[in-house]
Amino acid sequence: MKNRMFFFAALLATAHGAWSQNAERLNEKLEDWYFGTIVMASGDVIECDFAYNPLTIEGLLQFSYEGVNYTAGPSKVSSFSFYDEERNLYRKFQSFPVYSEMTEMTNEIFMEILHETQFISLVGRKTTGLKPGYGFNANAVITQKNVIKGYERYFIDMTTARIHEMTKKEFFKLTSDKKPEIKSFMKEEHVQLNDSAGFIKLMEFYASLKLY
Repeated sequence: MKNRMFFFAALLATAHGAWSQNAERLNEKLEDWYFGTIVMASGDVIECDFAYNPLTIEGLLQFSYEGVNYTAGPSKVSSFSFYDEERNLYRKFQSFPVYSEMTEMTNEIFMEILHETQFISLVGRKTTGLKPGYGFNANAVITQKNVIKGYERYFIDMTTARIHEMTKKEFFKLTSDKKPEIKSFMKEEHVQLNDSAGFIKLMEFYASLKLY
């Protein structure tokens, strides 16, 4: 787990400014286009067609508005949402500030909101990796292509902006101030932490303890 989180932190350290370097290659990597709502960092709200590219660590959004094409990263877009007909689900992505202990800096990154409370948010993002042996460049050298490998879920501490893997150990680290109450609640309600549903139930209970 530590190795994976270290790798994620290392990627965050290099994310600043990376979206502009990858913008010209966005058209080669687009997923399906959707119609939905984009909320800009300026506060402007736009309803239009757009495509989300998760193949950069911070994510990129391409959209067309009033006949003009735009490419923007999470520093420019606060959130975007759409109805995913294939999954029959309304999905929302938000620009989250994520703290990197390596650089002691916070970088913005698009994450899909799976569940949120005032204290902890459960988010998800597609994981990527390099696929070797993809074509040749001008010097006849085998190139690599960035590809989608899977989908991972994380907790974000909304107070510190630190990211944690969705595991039992990390959850109890985040909620250590209420651990006895949570343990008792789990036993009484027979909560299992085998999937997101169990964690979401505990997130709501934790929020109720903190608020009242």
